[in-house]
Amino acid sequence: MSTAFGLAILALGVHYVFRLGAFAKGFGATAESSPPAPPPEASGELPSVTVIVAARNEEAVIGRCVDAILACDMNPDRFEVIVADDDSSDATAQIVDARAARLPTETPEAVSRLRVVHVPHDPTRLRAHKKRAIETAVAHARGDIILTTDADCVVPPAWVRTMADAFT
Repeated sequence: MSTAFGLAILALGVHYVFRLGAFAKGFGATAESSPPAPPPEASGELPSVTVIVAARNEEAVIGRCVDAILACDMNPDRFEVIVADDDSSDATAQIVDARAARLPTETPEAVSRLRVVHVPHDPTRLRAHKKRAIETAVAHARGDIILTTDADCVVPPAWVRTMADAFT
């Protein structure tokens, strides 16, 4: 019985090796058959992006968040930032407006790269505020892709481009 068991193990091992070889050959053929794609940014293929930041009383952190998003290494004409001000009682919207006013105005797109969308007041509070803020901002978005982040986050410089690249 141990000889039969040993032969069965040997047969399974040989089968496993041949199966791995077939997979490796198939993967290699797939990689060789398709020509390498040009980098998306070089060919202008990256989709446009809207970054939405839902904010409510975030004056202490919104400036750093917006500055980090605007400093991302993607073509500025390919992305916009919308801050959805959800009924803030502090200077959140004014801080964003001040940063928007400092943006270069060489092109019409540059003027509207950063803007504030005010979420209508909901005295009944039947819906989640953050969800409503994002929904309101999405209605104003012009990008092919919508990214969201929190106002207290500082995104890395490659964030917008990397996320857009995943959709090409």
